[in-house]
Amino acid sequence: MSRIDPLLRIAAPFVRPIYGGVGVILMFHRVLPAEARPRIRSHAALEVTPEDLEQTIQYFARRNHSVYSPGDLYRFLSGPKKTDKPFVLFTFDDGYVDNLTYAYPIFKKHNIPFTINVSACFPERTAVIWWYLLEDLILTRGRLTFEHEGRIYDLDCTTSEDKVSAFAGVRKLFKFANVQQRDELTNSVLLANNVDLLKKVDEVALTWDQLKGLASNPLVTIGAHTVNHYVLNSLSDNEVRYEILESKRILEYRLDRQINHFAYPFGNRREAEEREFRLAAECGFKTAMTTRTGSIFPAHGSHLNTLPRYDIAQLALPRDLDLVASGALSMRVNRLRRVIAV
Repeated sequence: MSRIDPLLRIAAPFVRPIYGGVGVILMFHRVLPAEARPRIRSHAALEVTPEDLEQTIQYFARRNHSVYSPGDLYRFLSGPKKTDKPFVLFTFDDGYVDNLTYAYPIFKKHNIPFTINVSACFPERTAVIWWYLLEDLILTRGRLTFEHEGRIYDLDCTTSEDKVSAFAGVRKLFKFANVQQRDELTNSVLLANNVDLLKKVDEVALTWDQLKGLASNPLVTIGAHTVNHYVLNSLSDNEVRYEILESKRILEYRLDRQINHFAYPFGNRREAEEREFRLAAECGFKTAMTTRTGSIFPAHGSHLNTLPRYDIAQLALPRDLDLVASGALSMRVNRLRRVIAV
């Protein structure tokens, strides 16, 4: 957080009536115990500890928030939009096995619902989880050299700062790559360095049997998160439709239940915009969640395909939760705007 945060923290209780909205959607990815092994710290920010999750749940419980499922949220935003207390919705993206091993027991203990938005390639065991493969590669290299689209990249990976910089640069290439470009990067960066492309999916992803067990519990909602976890704004219309509709079809077939909710992978500005929102709406989901920062307001009933979320792993827990619950963080990020819809 920035240097203005002391003032923002002071202002939080006063801005709550204006910017707090009726509730918040929280976004997580992984829940893991703290590790002593070397990490690229910017990438480790995908993870929170079980203690972080427990503290977050307790924070909202102390403040008398209702805990919603996506179905609850849809019914609220589609209905009269009257509530006597705010709500919180817990979501996890991608489909990591630690959502079962570490997160699920905590939610079960508290008897509250949560959502896992699954990229179908995770349980299908076709996922090249390049972000973790890339981290492991850079941690073992003093230098990383590769060619991409006619340019030679020669990246110093000697120091921890060098590794952070190299990871950020290559991650950006992978993240915004279209289908062909990602294949090329996979070949030139990973395969050229003898990386086992499917190693990580077996280590970190939920299986279909595990997902079936989770989906059978009324506390758990499974949402769609595309097939292959591309930045949708990098794809053609037909590719976007395939990624969204095929993920819904695969999940429904494998889990034998209707999938009504969707989350955009990399769903921030430049990653999911008006075209993606329109295409998601055409695919028949009741709600679709972005990664844009913001609280939920009754007006989101007219914007069910652009729901904002707070990325909890990017915050200092539990201290920054006051900035979430009050809407102060949204106020700052969105420059005083309340409803972020496009």
